[in-house]
Amino acid sequence: MKKKLFGKEREEALSYFCERFGLSKDIFSELGLFQTERKIYVLTNAGLHDHLFPSSETAGLAFLRPNGVFKPTTDFLQLVGKLARKNFVELSREDAERYIHGEDLDLSKKEVALDPGYVIVKYKGYVLGCANFKEGNMKNQLPKSRRMRLKLD
Repeated sequence: MKKKLFGKEREEALSYFCERFGLSKDIFSELGLFQTERKIYVLTNAGLHDHLFPSSETAGLAFLRPNGVFKPTTDFLQLVGKLARKNFVELSREDAERYIHGEDLDLSKKEVALDPGYVIVKYKGYVLGCANFKEGNMKNQLPKSRRMRLKLD
């Protein structure tokens, strides 16, 4: 069952995402949020208030997974991650290849300004996905279906 998010619930999800990645809440000004059992989705306000919304099977784009803590989705990060001003890491070619192969990365010997928690992973400015950063280690969160066996140029 879908539940539209307003007020405190909406604010909590947006605050986490925007504060975590240094984004303006303005990017959500024309967007609505709703929650299912396992995910929070984003879609246009018009779509959220459309008379077909309650009976639709799916709508919008998965945004966050609330499971004790909010986990951003790869799809949404790839859409807005280029706007992030903090908690993102730009990988070297070698590390990017390891990341897209599904490997965890040890960044303890590199200078990175990341807060513990979920971070945006980039290569040459392109958002690859998400990782969970803790004590210099970056645990890969790239879905298995998105992992690749290729070499980057």
